[in-house]
Amino acid sequence: AGWFCFVAMFRVARLLRNKASPLGAGGDMPQLSMPSLASLQGKGPMFLGLLFFPVIYRGFKDAYWTQQLRVMNQNEVVSDRFGWLHLEMLRDEVEAVAAESMPAPLKRLGAA
Repeated sequence: AGWFCFVAMFRVARLLRNKASPLGAGGDMPQLSMPSLASLQGKGPMFLGLLFFPVIYRGFKDAYWTQQLRVMNQNEVVSDRFGWLHLEMLRDEVEAVAAESMPAPLKRLGAA
């Protein structure tokens, strides 16, 4: 109803400005009509897509980098465990060689 009142106000204003035609004549005026709803079809999803594109892009970007950092973290944990294992194997080997090179009475079993 608001749209029709708005159109009617413009129609009356145009009639009042046109001094050549009397108020009731107005036969030469074009008919004002509402815009066609067919021209607005399909624009809603596009508008919503543009509106939410930054949010969707940020979500995909965060998910991608979370996955990449998770993989990197797993690789670092595995690398740290292999480094620790290598160090412990070297320590065990050094202790075994040192134990063999000691004289028999100085050897101890277990921690002191």
